Amino acid sequence: MSHNSKRGHRLMALAVVCALSLSLLTGCQQTQTTEETGSTTGDGTTTAATTAPTKPEPLGDYTQRTLALTEVTEGLRYDGRVTPLDDRVGIDWTYSGFTFRADCQGDIQVTMKAVNISNPSYVVAVLDGETLSAQDILDRRVKVTTKKAYTVLTDVPAGVHDIQLVKLTEAQLGLLDVYDLTINGQLMELPEDDRLKIEFIGDSITSGLGNLWNSSMDRQTNGLADQDGYHTYAAFTARALNADAHVVSLSGWGVAGGWLTPPEDAAIENAYGYRSYYRNHTSEQWDFSSWQPDIVVINLGTNDKGIPTPVDDETLKAKVLELFADIRDHYPQAQIVWAYGLMGTAGGSVEQVVRECMEERAAQGDAVPYTYVTLPMDQNGGGAHPNVSGQERAGRVLTAALKKLI
Repeated sequence: MSHNSKRGHRLMALAVVCALSLSLLTGCQQTQTTEETGSTTGDGTTTAATTAPTKPEPLGDYTQRTLALTEVTEGLRYDGRVTPLDDRVGIDWTYSGFTFRADCQGDIQVTMKAVNISNPSYVVAVLDGETLSAQDILDRRVKVTTKKAYTVLTDVPAGVHDIQLVKLTEAQLGLLDVYDLTINGQLMELPEDDRLKIEFIGDSITSGLGNLWNSSMDRQTNGLADQDGYHTYAAFTARALNADAHVVSLSGWGVAGGWLTPPEDAAIENAYGYRSYYRNHTSEQWDFSSWQPDIVVINLGTNDKGIPTPVDDETLKAKVLELFADIRDHYPQAQIVWAYGLMGTAGGSVEQVVRECMEERAAQGDAVPYTYVTLPMDQNGGGAHPNVSGQERAGRVLTAALKKLI
């Protein structure tokens, strides 16, 4: 099947998903919600999905099996940029992980370790596309430190299930090695993955920093404790559009500069080309041809204008144009969207610069559309970052905008 044919089938299916997408964007703290794919009750617990894709009949063999990730060739796919290693897989970026289908029952265990024990990672397992509330994340997330088998789900009923392991915390806060998967049952073939593909490039907002923060925490932002990559505008949007999402986000970074010393070390161009920048600052380059997104969403500019010596507009414009050119070189057919405003608009300066750059690209003959989206501001989370409710609202706005492009 040709690329254009696959894309046509994917967009036909997406039209059905979009009709339901706004009702699928939920997850605000302390609210009662019911969704097409599941429900969250007032006490923060989550029920199983009420509508699920057709699955094969169970095989009924519930023998315990331990499967090395590096040896699994069917029944499992990776989400986001991951790093294959000799006996393990590195899972580092926010909202990255893996999804598998299995006829299984009982507990699910994953052998993992933090690359640096003093920098643990948090993960959560999602069963059959259930919708997790913020309270679910706090109750069910697993803190990974030393190498061992961590139980990520318990008492899974016998049958065929789709299970996703999601890394909640970003690479700067901790890198994660995953070795094997233990199930009572066996893997089954996943359906062909022809979903819409979206790449998100961002900073702490896209990483979910501070979104779980509440007034009972002892300081404005606790980093690991209040970061949740499942409840970001990017993740809400991806789930609403049933999209395959890659998230490349680094807290404190910008287009031209950020909160490193010197500031230009935190320019996104320094990390964007790597499979996993923080594993080794000269690590393996990412193979852009291996995964071609339909849409690239950029949420940058907050740190460029927020550092003690803000990036001037002339420098910012030059770097935005460079970023646009880099993305277009890697992804000739991708639509590029700049989504901005969750932590303020820097007096409109960033928007003006970005819009000028979009106009220049069009004037230079770049025929693939560029779109600017203003996201609603929310500074009610840790460190004046958006909380879960603010992230959810931004996801609704972005979802509506992207539906017009596809």
